[in-house]
Amino acid sequence: MVMGIVSFFFMPYILGPVSWVMGYNDLKKIRSGEMDPEGESQTRTGMICGMISTIAHALILVAGITIVALFVGGGLCCFGSAASSGGAGGAGNPPTTQPRGK
Repeated sequence: MVMGIVSFFFMPYILGPVSWVMGYNDLKKIRSGEMDPEGESQTRTGMICGMISTIAHALILVAGITIVALFVGGGLCCFGSAASSGGAGGAGNPPTTQPRGK
């Protein structure tokens, strides 16, 4: 249980999955009779805390990568369009117009 709670604050990408797996294995042992069922609620609490910590921090990581990718991708997109138009501000060759036939 303690490892699951600590995983919210310290090394969540390591302690979260470890407490999740340890809790799962201990619950299997409790159900099979190898371990004392007295600590089942604490084991379940630690496993759930590990699950929440792992999933929450994974979502935070994905959101951070997405935000960085959008900023970097947006910046590269703007630089690319400025370079293809002849420089910043679109000061390249003016568009050619054809006279209308009448």
